[in-house]
Amino acid sequence: KDDKKDKPLGSQSLFRGLQLIEILSNFPNGCPLAHLSELAGMNKSTVHRLLQGLHTSGYVTQAPSPGSYRLTTKFISIGQKALSSLNIIHVAAPHLEQLNLEVGETVNFSSREDDHVILIYKLEPTTGMMRTRAYIGQ
Repeated sequence: KDDKKDKPLGSQSLFRGLQLIEILSNFPNGCPLAHLSELAGMNKSTVHRLLQGLHTSGYVTQAPSPGSYRLTTKFISIGQKALSSLNIIHVAAPHLEQLNLEVGETVNFSSREDDHVILIYKLEPTTGMMRTRAYIGQ
């Protein structure tokens, strides 16, 4: 049996670190190490080692709750750089702004990424009380 074809190409540590980042993105107030380990299906020692590397790189910090970790704002900077590389936003923005003014409602612009949709641009109405709870990056 050839197990090599079933394994993803690349670094297992990198894949595991990215998995932790994705899990932590669902816990804005932090996630305890034990729960993170359980969700990731990894040993606590492995999770702790990966978190130390992410912490050293500035991507993860300790949350106020003892033993919990959360993502840092470094991801905002990276996300903004990725968004600015999408030329479609520059093309669509004037049209979305006009639509926002005409209808007086929230205007969202999303992009399909593989098997999911991500909100990449949002304009709230300048008047009125109605607001949406969608955030860029969701």
